[in-house]
Amino acid sequence: MANLYFRFKEFIIHQHEGVFKVNTDGVLLGAWANAVNPQSILEIGSGTGVLAFMMAQKFPRASINSIDILPEAIEICQENIKANTPNFAHIKFICQDIKTWGSNEQYDLIISNPPFFEDNSLSFNEVDKIAKHSTSMRRNEWCSVVAKFLNQEGFAFAIYPFSTCVLLEREFEKVGLFMYEKCMVRPNENKAIHRVMYKLSKQKPLEIAETALSILQGNEYSGEFKRLTGAFYL
Repeated sequence: MANLYFRFKEFIIHQHEGVFKVNTDGVLLGAWANAVNPQSILEIGSGTGVLAFMMAQKFPRASINSIDILPEAIEICQENIKANTPNFAHIKFICQDIKTWGSNEQYDLIISNPPFFEDNSLSFNEVDKIAKHSTSMRRNEWCSVVAKFLNQEGFAFAIYPFSTCVLLEREFEKVGLFMYEKCMVRPNENKAIHRVMYKLSKQKPLEIAETALSILQGNEYSGEFKRLTGAFYL
């Protein structure tokens, strides 16, 4: 099947019918991520490139690198660069395993919507398995990579399932990452928390800012979700 399109206010994302698709987790994280004038940005796990494009819209003067282990993902991302030039030409997509990437650069902002499904629900397709499951990067490996590439004054942003947050937060401590802010996300006001968004730093804050968000209110997007994503969604 031909590629599909997902149109945002300032860019278009080509997406693959099978694996590489825009999802609410990614858009929510990109809209929530906040920093003051970062000059260098790293996205870990490009997928369709949507987070890189969101960061480019938010921070048009930043240099943005987005890295993914899958050639199929980078191919789609390059297609998206062509579809959105020249305004997004400052994004560079790199096909590489972040765990063995030889770069010594550190970044002002790191953002990632990492694969987090556990091995007991593995997908049939190998590409799908790497893109969606934690086989290619475990929680501890993700934390170590972020600690390596985040500069001393920078911030990292990620979204993970609520069910993994206790174990994940232990890994933060081991590599010297501190929770600066966390947002507890519910599908709607009547359901339990299912995602947690993190803002991480190498500097320990005096206190952790904690917020909550419901994606839906009834059958519609909640007011807070609309306000948060309003700069991106049509």
